[in-house]
Amino acid sequence: MLRFLVRRVAAAVVLLVVITGLTFFLMGLMPDPTRAILGPGATKGELAAKRHQLGLNRSVLDRYGTWLTHALHGDLGVSWFTGYPVRTSITDKLPITLSIAVLATLVSAVLGTGLGMAAAIRRGWLDKVVQAIGSLGFALPGIWIGLLLVIGFALRLHWFPATGYVPFGQNPGQWLRSLVLPVASIALGSVAAVAAQTRNAVASEAHCLCL
Repeated sequence: MLRFLVRRVAAAVVLLVVITGLTFFLMGLMPDPTRAILGPGATKGELAAKRHQLGLNRSVLDRYGTWLTHALHGDLGVSWFTGYPVRTSITDKLPITLSIAVLATLVSAVLGTGLGMAAAIRRGWLDKVVQAIGSLGFALPGIWIGLLLVIGFALRLHWFPATGYVPFGQNPGQWLRSLVLPVASIALGSVAAVAAQTRNAVASEAHCLCL
């Protein structure tokens, strides 16, 4: 077991290095970002100074080595556009990400399992509805579902905010309202998958028992 865990951790580290390396080198192929940072009115001297400040005058391999060394010490660098540390930006958004992920997982598990079991047991129109929802959930990307939810429930009905996040400690009710639409847009596809799997599993088990 220990050997297996060591292999898995080593593989994860190698994969992380490969992914960050590829990302870093692909970004090096993009056009010079200093023009986008400073704007079209920047002079050649200002662009050159910005390139030197960002280290873009160095080779990609040298820059990646420096970044990787700092990242191993917990320093992920500074955003080119905002000037804020990347680690700070991540930690600031972490409560939002965790809130959405946890709620979406709970909704997917509870609602998907319930619908799948109900469809397998009741059959009839409910089974057809669940299968239709499952097909729709698989077919529609989450971004389209999110846009439809925002247009319908935020812009037209004004039931939920279209943007923004309210911390739980500040107002639990508003915290929940701010998460309904993003959680729904993520969970609907997962609900469809869980419902379809549960429905097939329960129907197969019931068929085996009848035999």
